[in-house]
Amino acid sequence: MRRIPILIFTLLLVFSLSLPVFAVESGAYPTAGDLWEHWCETETIPDFITGIWSSDGGTENLTFGIIPGQAGEAGKNLILSWIMDDSTVTFVTQTYSRNYLWAIMEDVNTYFDRGLGFLSAGPSEYDNVVYVELHMDYAENPDSLAAVAELEERYGGAVSISFTDTEYVALLAPAASSDPFQLLPVPQKAPSPLPILLTLSIIMLCLIFLTERRRRLLLMGGGTVPVTYASVRERIKDAVPKYPDTLDARICESLDKLSQ
Repeated sequence: MRRIPILIFTLLLVFSLSLPVFAVESGAYPTAGDLWEHWCETETIPDFITGIWSSDGGTENLTFGIIPGQAGEAGKNLILSWIMDDSTVTFVTQTYSRNYLWAIMEDVNTYFDRGLGFLSAGPSEYDNVVYVELHMDYAENPDSLAAVAELEERYGGAVSISFTDTEYVALLAPAASSDPFQLLPVPQKAPSPLPILLTLSIIMLCLIFLTERRRRLLLMGGGTVPVTYASVRERIKDAVPKYPDTLDARICESLDKLSQ
């Protein structure tokens, strides 16, 4: 009889360890955006979440998609207990878990290197589906059609497959979606142009100052007078050279020596 309580305790322990644990204090996150940031850092998004996107274009007010049924309702109550400001979160009910869609992506990726015309694939959290695109040239390829049928049979409405003539190859590229707002990083403020303008102004002032200094002539008295290139040329042109007083005597003396 003693073995029965031990067996029951062991089963409960194993069962509890098999469940995902989200030990979060009540009201631990001020807004839905803070909870989303925590999930991104820890990479532990619960299975009851189907998708997450911005409600108003920012990163504070978010819409959480949840799976239907009791599991989704329990997850909704957990989120409401974790967030202090309930007004920052909105809930919608969808079909497929977000983690399930990304698991489908891992399978879809294996088709890209088979020469079947797969171009792009990516999950849309808002549409709650994995979009897959193949090149139009493979629309009648038997192997490609077989792969499409295989994926549709395996995943049903969780995949949306189409053919396109777009010329690109982008593994894991986000497919076109009707998401009203995408969760994007908070835009950084553009650097102010003021430091650049101040630097350019200082450089211009220095150039003007140096140019002005080159337009001045230093006088014997230590003063300066502004001049232009034309006035300097006129002064040189009108200047009369002054010969030394002994120049004539030196010339005559040189001529006498040559005549001896």
